[in-house]
Amino acid sequence: MLSRLDVDQSGVGVIGHSKGGYNAISLAAFDERVKVTVSSCGYQPITGEKDKKRWIRKGYEHFMPVKECVVKHNYYPFEFHEVLACIAP
Repeated sequence: MLSRLDVDQSGVGVIGHSKGGYNAISLAAFDERVKVTVSSCGYQPITGEKDKKRWIRKGYEHFMPVKECVVKHNYYPFEFHEVLACIAP
């Protein structure tokens, strides 16, 4: 969509639900073009999860960079509130 002439590339907005919700949060944290983000059901603490491997199962391949940490040490090296903090001005 950014290749369209009627889209302002310097001020992108994203919206996502569930898995798309935390993807929207991550995009806003690491892409400076994103100026507004809406996440519906896409934020929850990870550290309290009973099933630590829930976030690294099939279909969640974007979490694979932290898989080794979860499998070997049974913890995640980040928490969603830390990703949210990256968005704050």
